[in-house]
Amino acid sequence: IRDFVMKESTSVSRVVMQDYNAGRYWYNEQILPGEASFETVFHEIWKTFFTPSPAVRERVETTMANAGLVPHNYTAAHCRVLYALDDRPENIKRAWAENAINCATELRPKTTIFFTSDSSNATYYAEQYGKQKGITISTHIPDPNPPLHIEFSGRRRPVSDYLDGFVDLYILAQADCVTYNKGGYGLMGLLMSRNATCGLRQDAMNRPRIHNPCHFVNEDPWNSTNENTRLHFVQKELLQHRNMPIYLEPMEDRIQTTDNELL
Repeated sequence: IRDFVMKESTSVSRVVMQDYNAGRYWYNEQILPGEASFETVFHEIWKTFFTPSPAVRERVETTMANAGLVPHNYTAAHCRVLYALDDRPENIKRAWAENAINCATELRPKTTIFFTSDSSNATYYAEQYGKQKGITISTHIPDPNPPLHIEFSGRRRPVSDYLDGFVDLYILAQADCVTYNKGGYGLMGLLMSRNATCGLRQDAMNRPRIHNPCHFVNEDPWNSTNENTRLHFVQKELLQHRNMPIYLEPMEDRIQTTDNELL
């Protein structure tokens, strides 16, 4: 793809589409037999066109090393609790955080779970729930927290203020499986990953009682009674032989990012 795009004679069209699922259902309905699915195409195009800046890449690798996270050897759970709100009741934050952990165990039990959220309180509840269940929960609280949104926070801010938003995204993308709820951030991490079929959307209604909750799974995935667990564990085993980095080296010389640069 990279060689094709870099040819001067190549014409590249740009399409803007507003869709929660990034247009994947529509795309997959249009493909012909034998053509790559949206999940495959998105991963390859993202990896070809985008690579993190040195500052982001260094922080991703440092954060993962400090948390003991090995690429493709953990499950990720993204829990967005402040979507379009400044705050939510604590009982809802706790319920959503615990459900996010349960969904992660449905995808791949008995493994480290990376939990990230736009709420430090939700992160705390996830950590406590992990201790209660006897599983390893690795977390990262963005700085600032809640994390900044480029489209809402104004443009006159140092680049470094936005780094952690990209850090969590790339950590999500290097997980074996990803569970997510509101917004497109967690879904984006899943689509960037090497296996976008190993994902699960959490039910996140505006109430403590979750209509369609996930259930905590702590059993051998090969013999699991949970269909999600069996399906995604088998897919994970089939992917073991594939060495697919999330990001490539920049096409041109690296440009150092400084705190004085503005978006």
